[in-house]
Amino acid sequence: MTSRKNCLSLIGGVAAFLLVLAPNAFAKHSGNNGQATVDCGDGVITYSPITLWPPNHKMKQIDISFAETETTDADTLGLQVTNITSNQQTEDDAGGAGCGPNTATQGPDFVFDSTPVTGTAGDDVDPVTTSVQVRAERCAKDKSGPRVYTIDVTCSDEGATDDVQLFVTVSHNHGHGH
Repeated sequence: MTSRKNCLSLIGGVAAFLLVLAPNAFAKHSGNNGQATVDCGDGVITYSPITLWPPNHKMKQIDISFAETETTDADTLGLQVTNITSNQQTEDDAGGAGCGPNTATQGPDFVFDSTPVTGTAGDDVDPVTTSVQVRAERCAKDKSGPRVYTIDVTCSDEGATDDVQLFVTVSHNHGHGH
């Protein structure tokens, strides 16, 4: 008798198991996954990673760059991180069961420099770059979904500015956005 659902066969009263593994079943999962782009003014912001795994309480760098899509007008590019928030900040600040050490014990969940980064005057070909640090952790007792960091960014080209939000997720389990 064979059960396709469980891949279990009974041969002469002895159970035989068939174990099928995905080709990457033993691959080590990296902590940096994905890249995203967001329109900002006359250009595009690119940032990565957008998903952090594993949630090991370590700080991870998020690289952010701004490039103009129309590079014939010789503008001066600028990029500034203005704020970072988390949807699980209240639970994390309290610490305790399922939320890891509190902020007072392990330090802040994110670090950034709000100083604007400006490209070379009249050079809109080379992108401007910056980075932030966010902690790869999530509150397991918060069943509403993964931790999501919101990074507020302002881009500028020749004085015109635009504000956008970038999102970085710390998943509850690898390979799933929640």
